Amino acid sequence: MPDRPKSTPREFEELAPFRESFLTLFTEPEGAAAFRRVGHLIFEWLLDWQHAAPIREPLMILELRARAADLRYVERFLLDTVAVGTGIGIDPQWERALKHHTGRWALRAGTLAAEIETAISDAGMLL
Repeated sequence: MPDRPKSTPREFEELAPFRESFLTLFTEPEGAAAFRRVGHLIFEWLLDWQHAAPIREPLMILELRARAADLRYVERFLLDTVAVGTGIGIDPQWERALKHHTGRWALRAGTLAAEIETAISDAGMLL
């Protein structure tokens, strides 16, 4: 999409172990870039299966469990965003509107995570 921000990953391989919400804490771009590089190295190392730990569950279960954990992270991050104010005592109208949306988005992320967790649990009964 042409309107997608430059930081949005375009390919699966571009998804980093360190979330952008964590990297925004770095005030110097070089610090965030260093963590992105380390994240890329970790990702590449994990793709090399000879270094990976033995798999105890089907890979799909492991991957879906990871996605559910990421959704739980997003859920918590959005809830924290709703809880944070502007610090000046009065929220501007646009901020109140966005906070309203972030609460809904958090609920949706949590619902999707719960669906994945339930499906993993149900699949475990079949294994």
